[in-house]
Amino acid sequence: MADCDRLFILLVLCPVLVLQTVSRADISENGCDLYIPSTDASGSCVAYDLTQLASLPGVSFTSDYNYTLAVCGNVQNVPAVCSGKNSAPAYQYNSSNCYVIGQLQSSYVFPVDPTNSSAGIRIAYNDGEGGSKYWPRAVIYDFYCDPNAGIGRPLSVVEWPTYTYKGVGTKSQGAPPQRWAFLYKLLRFRPRPSWFDDAKFGIFIHWGVYSVPSFKSEWYWQKLMSGTPEYVEFHNSVYGCSGVMTDQFPCNGSIFSYADFAAMFKAELFNPDEWASVIKRAGAKYVVFTSKHHEGFCNFPSPQHFNWNSMDVGPNRDLVADLSASVRAVGLRMGLYHSLREWFHPLYLQDQKDNCSTTLFVDEIITPTLMQLVNTYKPDVVWSDGSGDNPCSHDSVRYWKAPEFLSWVYNESPIKDTVVINNRNLLLNAGPTADGRILPIFEERLTQMGAWLSINGEAIYGSVPWRVQNDTVDRNTWYTASKDGLSVFAITFVAPTPGGEFVLTQPVPTVSTSVTLLGYNGILPFTSQSDGVQITFPVDIPFGTLRYAWTIKMTNVN
Repeated sequence: MADCDRLFILLVLCPVLVLQTVSRADISENGCDLYIPSTDASGSCVAYDLTQLASLPGVSFTSDYNYTLAVCGNVQNVPAVCSGKNSAPAYQYNSSNCYVIGQLQSSYVFPVDPTNSSAGIRIAYNDGEGGSKYWPRAVIYDFYCDPNAGIGRPLSVVEWPTYTYKGVGTKSQGAPPQRWAFLYKLLRFRPRPSWFDDAKFGIFIHWGVYSVPSFKSEWYWQKLMSGTPEYVEFHNSVYGCSGVMTDQFPCNGSIFSYADFAAMFKAELFNPDEWASVIKRAGAKYVVFTSKHHEGFCNFPSPQHFNWNSMDVGPNRDLVADLSASVRAVGLRMGLYHSLREWFHPLYLQDQKDNCSTTLFVDEIITPTLMQLVNTYKPDVVWSDGSGDNPCSHDSVRYWKAPEFLSWVYNESPIKDTVVINNRNLLLNAGPTADGRILPIFEERLTQMGAWLSINGEAIYGSVPWRVQNDTVDRNTWYTASKDGLSVFAITFVAPTPGGEFVLTQPVPTVSTSVTLLGYNGILPFTSQSDGVQITFPVDIPFGTLRYAWTIKMTNVN
């Protein structure tokens, strides 16, 4: 296949065919001389031959493969109204009607290089109840690319998301279809960058203006303004009159607003090299740092947040740049959290007032700020949330223009090949003080985590799931495996008894099986049993260094 490393896109707007055999002439009359349906031997699926895509004008696509799209009726969680029908798993929102194949009005077809993914995507959608020309209901059909031209066992038909899809249309209505196609290719078939699957453990750092009052959580401003009693009472008694619901929370003196905390967020003791050293010793492989939380204060110089960022007020420095440099200097990956919502931003409030029919806040604040973060700091993780404020929650994909941004990130940005979006493994939070210190109790816990990982990391870093997650008899024992499958690790939270016996019911030993305890120098004796393997612990377990959880390593087990 030519140009194997990219996605070939064809945007076809035509009626979706019914499941029974349709003559070529009938298809041509509708301008859709594309699909020749036939039913497989079981009668449960219909196959569409997509090889004719190569003959369409303007399509840069050649193939020695026979592309086949399989549409199946044996889909899980199909509504009862669809039972027994040749139907798509999309049904009209808030309706008792089922979308029967043939009623869907339009479709896109996106073949994908089979040498890379062996899969492609067909999206068929319908306007109507639960959808419109702006918000079409979408049906996603998995299909495969079979070089032998056999139908085989097709993948299940999938609807995404489960209730509706929002984002097909022109720029003002949602994501442009051509970029939307890239998004699907990369989200459904693009593997996560290998560094992330191997890392397993990162540190999340919440640090901002909310670190000054350091009361309860980073939601201080919202809780204060909404009149949560413990927040208002704390603020009024410690910092002065908040001016919030004075009939319920009377206070005297001048107003001390949340914005007044910004000048107190000085970070005068912030040493990014020291932070990076602590995180490195914790055994973490990456960091996610709050570039901005829901309050809107940015820890970097943001043109969209004048006088509400760490360069203009408070620390008077680019905290994101400083920490990123130090974290990367010790060999760790650097990620950034960036909130979508800003509780009290005038443009965000205006969009909500307009029922989110306007996107002033997204266009003028969020999108340019996110693009600045990506282009300037090149984060390995981009994590955004906070999309759920009413009334925008009902059409959040369109309002936040997520497909457009993600398509840019995955295809044009400087981090397109390495970035991880809104994903995490174990991400442990640390909250520094407003002056920039990681408190000793936090540092102690992080150091203890690092000490454990220095012994047991073989069972964590770069590991993969084993055939079972935990043991049948002892639910305190959890399994991982090495990528090559030669080693299986059983991590138990029950301290071993010196000289005692320990039974694992899942591993099946072989003649070449070897059993060890990570952190102990020696082979552990074991006996094979009908219900697994019985292991004998040594009498001299070094509990001074082996603490919290204990890892049994087994090689060559089934």
